[in-house]
Amino acid sequence: MNAPVVGMAATPDGQGYWLVASDGGIFSFGDAPFYGSASGACSSTTAIGMSVDPFTGGYWILTAARGVYNYRAQRPSGIRHHGALPRWSTRGRMTSR
Repeated sequence: MNAPVVGMAATPDGQGYWLVASDGGIFSFGDAPFYGSASGACSSTTAIGMSVDPFTGGYWILTAARGVYNYRAQRPSGIRHHGALPRWSTRGRMTSR
């Protein structure tokens, strides 16, 4: 790990979790599968958090530049192409507007 951890999210079944580092790296523990990371995509910005899709078990990585990287997760209903992002809580779950 070369960058500080900026977010954490639990798997839907609570038996694992992911950590996301500021460089977009993802670290999986327990039964949390690794679907990919945004480490290459975050070279010009910083990852600031993550959230889990409770339906697919995938995850999103949120960046400071308002980018959302999708890893086996459905597109959140509040996001349109280049549109407004949903609010993200400090606990790694999206909240409604």
